[in-house]
Amino acid sequence: MRKESGGAQAHPFTLPRSGESLAQRQRQDEASTRGRLEHAALTLAGERGYGSLSVQAILERTGINRTRFYSLFPNKEACYASAYAALSAWLADKLLGPGKSSGNWVEGLHGGLERLAAFVESEPDLARGSIAEVYVAGGAAMAKRNEHFRRFVHAIDRARAESAPFLPSPPPLTASFVVHAIESATIQALTADRATDFAASIPDFLYLAASFYFGTEQAGVAYRQSKNSAKACAAKRSDLL
Repeated sequence: MRKESGGAQAHPFTLPRSGESLAQRQRQDEASTRGRLEHAALTLAGERGYGSLSVQAILERTGINRTRFYSLFPNKEACYASAYAALSAWLADKLLGPGKSSGNWVEGLHGGLERLAAFVESEPDLARGSIAEVYVAGGAAMAKRNEHFRRFVHAIDRARAESAPFLPSPPPLTASFVVHAIESATIQALTADRATDFAASIPDFLYLAASFYFGTEQAGVAYRQSKNSAKACAAKRSDLL
């Protein structure tokens, strides 16, 4: 896994060791063990499908014994749900970050899509195990997916505050439609083992979303700018997460 600037871990499954106290070391050991199990659950779900995921497969992948697993999780469902909650929260914050730091809605959306492409390309099994296989897992993991979906919908719909007052307001379901379209394209690219296909569709999603809120002229500008910067964005994508 890559590290972010400052040495922070780029994923939510492990913690650095400080060695300040025995109690702290024990807590970090438990967090590290949980992280290894959770990472394996998501990765294996991405490799084999959630239906083929088993406790035994997780143990074989991590080398952790069964007693230790059951001291942390009652079953594979709980392990996967915990893993999904951690990863999805991290990823949602990453994708929403550009929108919060940018004063321009289109730039924020573009930055979020580039980060999603970076995750899909750099960690296809982890991405498939979370973004696609959560639909198979259902339960608590799916409830968490729905929670983050609402966050994305709210972020997309913030465009209303920036749109010109003379433009007609799009229907209330517009933001949900845009988020669904992005999610569907991501899943399609992952299930077809063509992770790089998603990045190629970023200009189209920018045009789609911007056209609803700002009209086709401004959407066309966003599309052309994204197309023109595609190579530069691809070169920097590995450093986004």
